[in-house]
Amino acid sequence: MRFFTTSFMISVTAWIAFSAFTTLRHPRRLPSFAFNTAVAHMFGADNRFLPGNLLDESGTAVADSAAYNVLLFNYSAYDSLYAAQMRHFLSRELPGATLTDYKNESVDRLERLLEKQHAVVITYPSGGDPDALSAMGKKLENFVRNGGVVVITGTHETSAIQALGLLSPDEAYYYEGATVQPKRPDHGMVKGITGNFNLSNFVYPMEFADSDFVTVAEAEGMSVLGYKEMGEGKVIYLGLEYYTDELVPSKILSNIFSWSLASAIPVSAKPEYTTTRVLKRTEEILYAGSVPRFDLKIYPNPYVEKAALEINIDKQTMVSAEMTNEMGSVVALLLPQKMLTPGFYRLEIPNLEAGIYVVHCKIGNHIETRKVVKVSDN
Repeated sequence: MRFFTTSFMISVTAWIAFSAFTTLRHPRRLPSFAFNTAVAHMFGADNRFLPGNLLDESGTAVADSAAYNVLLFNYSAYDSLYAAQMRHFLSRELPGATLTDYKNESVDRLERLLEKQHAVVITYPSGGDPDALSAMGKKLENFVRNGGVVVITGTHETSAIQALGLLSPDEAYYYEGATVQPKRPDHGMVKGITGNFNLSNFVYPMEFADSDFVTVAEAEGMSVLGYKEMGEGKVIYLGLEYYTDELVPSKILSNIFSWSLASAIPVSAKPEYTTTRVLKRTEEILYAGSVPRFDLKIYPNPYVEKAALEINIDKQTMVSAEMTNEMGSVVALLLPQKMLTPGFYRLEIPNLEAGIYVVHCKIGNHIETRKVVKVSDN
């Protein structure tokens, strides 16, 4: 009995020391929990959400989660404990899925890893070399535009997110015990969540400058869950705490992958170019004779303040773009004639007076036009 008591006291003392060390490394106060509960969460004893496969919004199984590859982008994670906990939750919500860690490695390795991934989870981005993050962000952007999913988890720091360039946060805050309000209660990411909910842990509301960002849930009037479409894929912001286990955040994490990964295809598995695939309303794939294959689109269209012209070409060619009004007068030079190498290019559409305009894009000897509508912001 004395041996058992001594051993137990040593264990408790060790855990208290570990908790104190963790708290010192992290400026936020970690939530209180019972000793045995913490151990259970850390080593994955709680299996309340074992879906076995992903479900669509009707609850129908759409794919075995074991078929998915998820990259844990831990390059700029705040600390290793958070990264370990996120891996634990993902292992539980996507049983059998292949999880790969990416830490302090090269951009070239990131590019090779992305060829086989369906999704990337950026765990609590904080700090990191801005130039390296920018280079990595370009690889991640290309991954998303080709149909991948990137999930950026909550943080009160915006520098890493801004350097990556996938989202444009203006302000970031953090609150303990905040009330979260689903703004789109019928959305797949909040499926099964009824009404507002409170969290004992932290939430990380953000304001985004991205005009095409869609808020699904908010706290304190700012987004804590939302997404924007980018090409064929999605960038998702998940501003909930995942240090410890709570029912609703776990459900939302599961929902995110059920909703976003149902149609995800790894870049390396994408079919060769074809003109038979279904096109979006504002997108058109063109190919004629010796004309380079290219993807040309404007979004959003109509737009209020901000819009972009996206050009994706498959070989080096001369490109120019200008914008005219309905009378044919040039109102903006978007791109002077320039030799561009293969790749993706994004041009900003200026904030003009409300009206109908035409974008003229010359690619090689071929001229393609797109109509764009500017609506009043009043």
